[in-house]
Amino acid sequence: MKNKYRWLILALTAIIFIFSGIKFFDCGEGEQTVRAIPKESKIPKPQRIIIRFKEGATKKDKKDFFDKLGAKIIAQDVFGFDIAEWASPEKPITKGIINSAYTLEVKQRITIDKYEIEGLAYRKLLPKSGCIPSRPETKIRDKLIVPWYERFIENEKAHAFLENAKVSLEPNGIVIIDDGPQMTHKDIEPVIKKNELGHAIYWINEHNRIKKFMSDHGTHVGCLAAGYRDKNGIDGIAYKKSYLLPLLINYNDTGAFFVSDIAIGLKYFRTLELLGRIRFRVVNMSFHISWPSIIIYQVMKELDDKIFVIAAGNENLDLDIAKTYPPSWDLPNKIVVGATREDEHLAYFSNYGLNSVDIVAPGKNITSCALGDRYMKMSGTSMASPITAGAVSLLFSMDMNASVNRIKQALFMGAVSVRFLERKIKYARRLNVNLAVRNFDVILHN
Repeated sequence: MKNKYRWLILALTAIIFIFSGIKFFDCGEGEQTVRAIPKESKIPKPQRIIIRFKEGATKKDKKDFFDKLGAKIIAQDVFGFDIAEWASPEKPITKGIINSAYTLEVKQRITIDKYEIEGLAYRKLLPKSGCIPSRPETKIRDKLIVPWYERFIENEKAHAFLENAKVSLEPNGIVIIDDGPQMTHKDIEPVIKKNELGHAIYWINEHNRIKKFMSDHGTHVGCLAAGYRDKNGIDGIAYKKSYLLPLLINYNDTGAFFVSDIAIGLKYFRTLELLGRIRFRVVNMSFHISWPSIIIYQVMKELDDKIFVIAAGNENLDLDIAKTYPPSWDLPNKIVVGATREDEHLAYFSNYGLNSVDIVAPGKNITSCALGDRYMKMSGTSMASPITAGAVSLLFSMDMNASVNRIKQALFMGAVSVRFLERKIKYARRLNVNLAVRNFDVILHN
């Protein structure tokens, strides 16, 4: 009798899934998805308008124009741009609508230099399905989890060298652009920067949000870069007194995001830095967009004293041919990172490019923190990127006033050339934290 009911429940469940249009995808290699991809929704999707006005336009003039357009201002003077959200999502905004509002009378008061219409961007964590492993593996934190790639990047040797040589280190922040990490995780809570009231410093756009979104992905990424170094759980790459600055980009908890939120968040952190409350030199970017966003390009160009460490992407594309952003921009303060597997070959999903991808780091079956004070394995260039960002932060800890070029020189000089990466990665370089630190120490003393 019990078996009959069991089969009836299973049959009903199958019917529900068929008619609801939800598809589940297999991650491959034993991993199961936790992400359901619904059919294309007819729900209106929000849009934003990003405008750079020429000098002379007052805040009132700008507001009047956005009011005339029917858009609500979200932020002003964000690296020279004003950002507004389109108030009628059921009717998509077009260039024609903007041009019709930009009348001769308006032109007498303001001049538009350039503008962009922005829709929501959707993240892909792994190729095709965008899936992640189904459940954390363990909750044990009474011992150090030694990753398989330690023998390749020699992170612990780097920290031992710095300690034995009594190198003076300075803490610095790593901006993590991602979903929210679990800030109470035992490997993350000690490395979250606090304000004078003891509250965590992070940025999130509260506009149209249901709740503060946390995910395994954001927790995993943050822990790889700067997990608390106490020889328990995950020891991150950065100096133990360095800290994370989470920049949360999950719009209305949908899993999508507005690229302009990244610019607003970085403006917030830059303001705190100018006030002397934080100091950061590294920004980790585990996202891609298909269009050359005018505001993100401007952000990276203006913040030329920061290094933007960018995941190469998980589509197995040659980025010398397939353009994607931010990797395809020709900017001196970026490092594009591909992913390797356990045998040092390029991971099957990793994007590559002899002129586009600067270095690789481990990105397959990477154990790090997960929600619920747990640990889990993930794969993707999103894992290789924070490992590299942590290494860049560690180098800056040795000299917080070092130039971007000097840090990149030390990182690349310390990289190991791997024959499997030839004709795929610039100079076939694979990250080695220990050699990078030692090279930079030599540079500093010569």
